[in-house]
Amino acid sequence: MDKLVYVVASLLPFVCAETCPPGYGLNNTDTTCQKCLFTGCICTNLQSCKGCMDGYFMNGYLCSPCPDRCLNCTNTTCTSCKLGYTGAKCDTYICANRNCLCKSPWECDSCIGGYYDAFSNCTYQCNPNCSSCLDNATCESCKPGMYGADCSNVCSKGCKNTVCNKTDGSCSCKMTFTGNTCDQCNSGWYGPSCNLRCSVGCNSTQDCNETDGSCMCSEYFIGERCDQCKDGRYGISCENVCSSGCNTTCNQSDGTCSCMKNFTGDLCNECMTGMYGESCEFNCSRGCNGKCIRKNGNCTCLKQYTGVLCDECTRGWYGNHCEDACSLGCSDICHQTDGTCKCLSNFTGAKCDSCLTGIYGLNCTNDCSDGCVDHVCNRTDGSCTCEANFDGDNCERCVTGMYGYSCEASCSNGCDNHKCNQTDGRCTCLEGFTGSTCDECIPERYGPDCNQPCSQGCADGTCNDTDGSCTCSEHFTGNKCNKCILGKYGSSCELFCSQGCVSNECNRNGNCLCSENFTGDRCDRCMLGKYGEHCNFECPSGCLNHLCNHNGECSAGCLQHFFGNVCNQTCHVNCKNGTSNSTRCERATGSCQFGCNYGFSGNTCDTTIGTSLSGELPIAAIAGGAGGGVIAIFLIGLLVFCRIRNRNPMPPAENDNLLELNGSNDGPVYATVQRNNSGERNVHKFDVSDTTHTALNGTTVNQQSWRSGGVAPSRKPSSLLTDEDGLEIDEHETAARLQSIKFEERGGVYYNCASKIQKSKIRVSELMEFVDSKNQTYFEEEFEKLPKGMMKKYDVSQMSLNMPMNRYKGVYPYDDSRVIVRGGVTDYINASYIDGYKQRNAYIAALGPTSKQMGDFSPFWRMIWQQKVDKIVMVTNFVEEGKDKCDQYFPDVGLTQSYGEICVKCTSKGEYAEFVRRIFSVSVDTEHRTLCHLHFTAWPDKDIPEDVTSIVEFRTKVLNAPAVMGGPTVVHCRNSTSIYITRWSTL
Repeated sequence: MDKLVYVVASLLPFVCAETCPPGYGLNNTDTTCQKCLFTGCICTNLQSCKGCMDGYFMNGYLCSPCPDRCLNCTNTTCTSCKLGYTGAKCDTYICANRNCLCKSPWECDSCIGGYYDAFSNCTYQCNPNCSSCLDNATCESCKPGMYGADCSNVCSKGCKNTVCNKTDGSCSCKMTFTGNTCDQCNSGWYGPSCNLRCSVGCNSTQDCNETDGSCMCSEYFIGERCDQCKDGRYGISCENVCSSGCNTTCNQSDGTCSCMKNFTGDLCNECMTGMYGESCEFNCSRGCNGKCIRKNGNCTCLKQYTGVLCDECTRGWYGNHCEDACSLGCSDICHQTDGTCKCLSNFTGAKCDSCLTGIYGLNCTNDCSDGCVDHVCNRTDGSCTCEANFDGDNCERCVTGMYGYSCEASCSNGCDNHKCNQTDGRCTCLEGFTGSTCDECIPERYGPDCNQPCSQGCADGTCNDTDGSCTCSEHFTGNKCNKCILGKYGSSCELFCSQGCVSNECNRNGNCLCSENFTGDRCDRCMLGKYGEHCNFECPSGCLNHLCNHNGECSAGCLQHFFGNVCNQTCHVNCKNGTSNSTRCERATGSCQFGCNYGFSGNTCDTTIGTSLSGELPIAAIAGGAGGGVIAIFLIGLLVFCRIRNRNPMPPAENDNLLELNGSNDGPVYATVQRNNSGERNVHKFDVSDTTHTALNGTTVNQQSWRSGGVAPSRKPSSLLTDEDGLEIDEHETAARLQSIKFEERGGVYYNCASKIQKSKIRVSELMEFVDSKNQTYFEEEFEKLPKGMMKKYDVSQMSLNMPMNRYKGVYPYDDSRVIVRGGVTDYINASYIDGYKQRNAYIAALGPTSKQMGDFSPFWRMIWQQKVDKIVMVTNFVEEGKDKCDQYFPDVGLTQSYGEICVKCTSKGEYAEFVRRIFSVSVDTEHRTLCHLHFTAWPDKDIPEDVTSIVEFRTKVLNAPAVMGGPTVVHCRNSTSIYITRWSTL
């Protein structure tokens, strides 16, 4: 019925108005108030209730009546009662006497708390401490905090919640109280509320006074409450003695104090630098290298000092600081203060540092020349003083550079070879000099030797011949006019410094300190990812490798799926992907470069090809359906064939080779190795087409139509990847991810029709016999049973930000075993953890670092640091067979190179017949580590060493290399990482 009323009401055009009384609504046609259709509703329109009138409650969309005695309610619970009623359901009368609980307004049934005698309408009041009573003298229950027959006793403060037993006052005690009535302090507490702890200085044999906390003191404590240390002591238990260096008593909490002279430290328990002794009263020896021991003055000696106190010179030295060497002429040690000693023969002087007259030489064994004045010559080389200004074997001529009768005049500096006429000083001038005695500079030169040209900035090219000062030409400045004015550079100061130079200042070559976002020697280029006149704009996000020119146009091309000068427009979704990693559409116009997806046309593939209405099927559709049928039949036949062959093995066919399949696109090529009857290796090659791929019996095939007989005729493949160079990802190949996982994206499935491969264990003692009993074909067949391709998720490696760090298609780390490198733009690096023998993450397998993938190699070295690597094993050369295999990612011996925040120095290098051992010092800030780098140089490319001796010796070197940090060993090369780790783990 309610539903019927609701439907009828929904059809009526009435709306309630605020002018109508509750329960009524306004008629839209005649503006009169009409009663709402729903009983108890305050309506907004006749379809729903806005609220409920008094006595009703909202029950869903309508109002239901409250219980009989409710004035208002929620559900069936009364929120207010009608006059004369009370209680949750308003079912209790309000008594005429408020002290009563009654069955009718005029009849008391019982009394409320604090009153008694219901027969007299509860007119008598109980004892004030009673919560209920039988009469004035007998309490049934006490008010909280009281007890006793008449509730006149107060419960103890120690009672929980101030509640105690009515009869004897017993109660449950608070934490710091004790006793039956909780009127005593617990052990270790005192005070009116037992909330104060007794001092730790109180003697443990007795408690403190419960009233004031006084007690008998333990040793080292004083005070009425034993809460102070005795003078000269400090600490929680006053167990520490203040330092003898304290000027007064020390702080009782931490022992700090004001220091006496020569003492230092917070506790004044250390001598000041250079002092020692119990009272720091003695000076450390000047020979001490830093501080000396306070107790006895012992110290580490500086060079040339010795002795327990470093107060003696080492043998052969003397002086205040032992800085002077004793003379070679001393026959024994010299005096440590003044260097005096007893002389050897031919020596003389207090320090025996002079030769006897007429003798010279280091050991005073050579005779001075007879031409020396007084036969005295230089002790070292025999040179001596001739007669004034004379020289020669016999001192018979002027010394070179002198002239005149008494050789008293000097030849000019401008004379050639400083030689001049010994009579008048005339000479041949050196370049830059002029005058008869060559004592003047030519106009364009200056300086003592007239060999310094006047600055190019000097006006007229002339300058002062003494100091080179001159009047400056335009754009030059300085005393010698040899500097460009601010903002200029160049040989003629004609060029302007780059605006990227800090303070517009550069040197004569234009080089300068760069402002923010600029780079280059001359700060005339924007940093990577920046552009604009002030290099303050970010290159567009669609630019390949984040490169753009000065006006923001992408200089290296666009990321895949983008076009436009700034690569900010998206190729149409119906553009067909190409076979390379370039963008799908033409950069300038957005035209699709490789055609449209099926069903679309136009330059930008935005036009849908109309479906024929004539009922005729397109030829392509017919061909596709026929091709699909052929493929389906072929797959079913091949599966049946596999089952039959597994049950009844057939003899090998004459030719077991799988011929090339049709396909003309340039996608990556897959190869499957099988064997014919003769045991020769046959490589079956085919291209990956744009159609779906299916793998049968472990072999990947192209799902195109087969020719008659099910086998396509052999033809030369359009593109065959013969080595890993063909798998290398191009520098701008940001779409490599799409090619490398193309098979998985298009529904590729791997089926293995062979019976389950039996697992077998071989005892080590039987291994040689087992190997000898098998031929090469057996092991090759075992190898072919291994699963191919990626077996687990590798999504992180395929992120667009991470793809440039991959070198080869299909060579990616799994997500669950990849190495995470923190601190860069991305935490990705193409490296994986490898477990060793009974060791988790014993190795990190990586490719040889190249600048193409690693940039400045900082990601590689950041991995080395974060993984606490002690050893790097390199099993490749930088160049092999004329091809680059790995870049040099470390400095040469003796040099230091920074890779981001990590500083690397090659401290040593040892070259052996087949490997090189390098030691690196690696540091970040103040932390230093030592790293061993072992480079095996005899590992052949795409092969393994024939001589096991070299690899065993190399392995021994790696094992013996120190491992302090305990991190994984990094092994990298281009092809041999897995071989090395496998050999190492099995040896």
